[in-house]
Amino acid sequence: MRVLIIGGGGREQAIAWACRQHGHDVRMASDIGNASTFDTDLVIPGPEAALVAGTSDTAAERGIACFGPTAALAQLEASKGYARDLATSLGIPGPAFARFTDADAALTWWAELGRPVVVKLDGLAAGKGVALPCTDAETRTAIAEAASTGSFLLEERLTGPECSLLALCDGTTAVALPLAQDHKRIGEGDVGPNTGGMGAYAPAPVAFSGAELVETFVQPILDHFAAAATPYVGVIFAGLMLTADGPRLIEYNVRFGDPEAQAVLPLLESDLAGLALACTRGDVKSVPLRIKSGAAVTIVAASPNYPGEPVIGHPVTDRGTDSAAAFRFDAGVDVDGNTSGGRVLATTGVGTDIAEARAHAYERMAQISFQDMQIRRDIAWR
Repeated sequence: MRVLIIGGGGREQAIAWACRQHGHDVRMASDIGNASTFDTDLVIPGPEAALVAGTSDTAAERGIACFGPTAALAQLEASKGYARDLATSLGIPGPAFARFTDADAALTWWAELGRPVVVKLDGLAAGKGVALPCTDAETRTAIAEAASTGSFLLEERLTGPECSLLALCDGTTAVALPLAQDHKRIGEGDVGPNTGGMGAYAPAPVAFSGAELVETFVQPILDHFAAAATPYVGVIFAGLMLTADGPRLIEYNVRFGDPEAQAVLPLLESDLAGLALACTRGDVKSVPLRIKSGAAVTIVAASPNYPGEPVIGHPVTDRGTDSAAAFRFDAGVDVDGNTSGGRVLATTGVGTDIAEARAHAYERMAQISFQDMQIRRDIAWR
């Protein structure tokens, strides 16, 4: 097929890599642009912003199959408040929460809750609009900062390991890819501010199957939109926390995760483009889902000062080459080979188990360098 992938980050490079493994003609672009039915068989939008901007709607107008939800359905990620309200109405388990625009009202709700909270900006924030304050003073500061930006949420702070569920949806049915676990904090031992993700691994060793989690966290969403005659086609990414009381919803995303895609897609033996096209035709089950045995680990290299304003423009040196066991996905590297973003690149290693995959990923990363490169050396520590 002729596949157009929207976006150019690490996630999109992983999608392109997965499609090329099955011989597809893959192009990448920042937007749908001049794509037409004469030169594109399938569009796969990568970033959430492209979906919120209406990439799928534009593709539908041009008669092109698009593996992604409409702008209206992309509100599932674009508004955390909308997602929480919908999940609550459908009985999907999650934390106590409330939406605010006023700091004083939020402080009152927090005092009445009497427990630690998470502070989340309501809109898109590239994975960094979440504060996890540890003290009362930090909580007050986080609430004040969130209120200064507009709408925000307070949520009861849950505890437990997290996992990422990525489900391919055809409007009525969903199939789960291997469960992954992301590492959001900048520092080793999961300390410091949240980032877009400093690494991931799959499959995550959790006590629930992907099918079980789809039944609880994805199928009710599909059923709701199908009943409204607005079927959801694309990825539903459910970020989950495995609490002592069972899995709870942290958030929904409407696209492949980053860096989860870089860890999960190398484990997919089936044709990703074939699965995506089947989803657009309402028949994901027509393409058998085959997952490779073994594991994958992804390590992210970030620019200095990230997740603050990154210091960029440094040359990237790579003394190695990709192999079947380890490969590189660029995210913030310009055409001259210099750093151009916060998260610069990632290496993914595959192996018979997590330990082998992790060793391959770090061996490949050891061949790469740029000034003041930040990496975590404890990815997959759980």
